[in-house]
Amino acid sequence: MTHTSPGFTIVESLVALAILSIALVSFYEAGGRTLQASNHLEMVQNAALLANSKLNEVASNNSLLSPASSGLFPGTSYSWSIFARTLPTGARSSGAARLQDVTIIISWREALNQQSISIDTRHLGSEPQ
Repeated sequence: MTHTSPGFTIVESLVALAILSIALVSFYEAGGRTLQASNHLEMVQNAALLANSKLNEVASNNSLLSPASSGLFPGTSYSWSIFARTLPTGARSSGAARLQDVTIIISWREALNQQSISIDTRHLGSEPQ
């Protein structure tokens, strides 16, 4: 004697629940990764804006830059470093304009990793008279 009733067996229900669980975990992980990527993008965008600010500061300076300087941006978790190397020229007169290779580095901490961006440029400055 066989008895069949409409509906799902317990095994079919457990398999469906397992598939649904896997799908939900995948969506949850994808959402978490999207949030991390969005946060990283915001940090990089802020660093680029701060680098542009330092670049404008360097451009407005008419003097030669010191070989190395660094500091923190107030109210943020970002730090900056500027490295300048004066290029050799034939001119030796006091007050002559000199060209420098300049690297600006903006650093910050994101999760457990140190992140940074850098900008390389040139700066024309005069030696003090």
